Amino acid sequence: MIRVRGQDRDGTAIAISVSQFPSPDHPGLAKAALLASDANYPDALAGAPLAIAKDGPLLLTAPSGLNPAVADELVRVAPKGATVYLLGGPAALDPSIDERVRALGYVPQRVAGPNRFATAVTIANALGDPHEIIEASGRQFADALSAGAAARRTPRPDIHTGTGAVLLTNGGAQAPETAAYLGAHKTDTVVAVGGPAAAADPRATPIVGPDRYATAVMVAQHFFTTPNPGYPEHPNKFLTPGNLAFASGVTFADALSGSADTRNGSPMLLVPPCGPLPLSLAAYLSSIRANRISSSDQGEGGVLYGGVQAVGDDVLRQIEAAVAAPG
Repeated sequence: MIRVRGQDRDGTAIAISVSQFPSPDHPGLAKAALLASDANYPDALAGAPLAIAKDGPLLLTAPSGLNPAVADELVRVAPKGATVYLLGGPAALDPSIDERVRALGYVPQRVAGPNRFATAVTIANALGDPHEIIEASGRQFADALSAGAAARRTPRPDIHTGTGAVLLTNGGAQAPETAAYLGAHKTDTVVAVGGPAAAADPRATPIVGPDRYATAVMVAQHFFTTPNPGYPEHPNKFLTPGNLAFASGVTFADALSGSADTRNGSPMLLVPPCGPLPLSLAAYLSSIRANRISSSDQGEGGVLYGGVQAVGDDVLRQIEAAVAAPG
């Protein structure tokens, strides 16, 4: 288990980018980059699948201007002339950021609507026709964190193409922008993550747990657990993710950037900043350990996004113990 962290949320997003595209001697490994506000979550909630589709990191910066460290990471990670997608309108990211991006030699492109719901629809349209829609509340971030990772999952780690999009509901009521998109894409598979989204769209397949941690576990079980074709006579033998991703469930920033990490075709599991692991998460990790078919099926562990102020070392030690191979 490794921890990917920086001095603050912007720094953690940079650290994720560096670990995602790690070669300092060969800058420009990414094909693009995304920028989102580090101060608020709505416009970035739907951004993880776009980061996968464009093969670039999701970086965070203050709404008022481009963080110099983030500017340095853009220069390192993306080739000159690449597109930098800015998520949200001028209230989310000041227009001066567009100018700074342009001055660095990149092409800024706003992906925004008049509100958070329309921005999510704009991102879905930028993905083409994703066919799989995951709805989550746009009035809180927790359910959308696990939804973003599910929407951006990849069939193989070397294929950086998302399979779905995240749309937002207005809490327990449907947003008109989301309803219009779904009305125009009637054949899409639609899943609602979390109680508010399920209430907003009764037609969607609901994934609802008693709290954010259990909901994230249920998302992992729904999207990332499949029968093992090597054991057709034992349908209870499942292929489960080896590389697990963890981030704080009480803050949004680290999970947002971590969900865009192209290395992980993994669920985003939420953890508390300190104290014992939620029972639902502990049980899920135990089930993964029990379902490993052989020592060669142990995966490579996992990654915890964020520093000790976001998630304490006590939680990291519990995760490590829970995912350790038996014996």
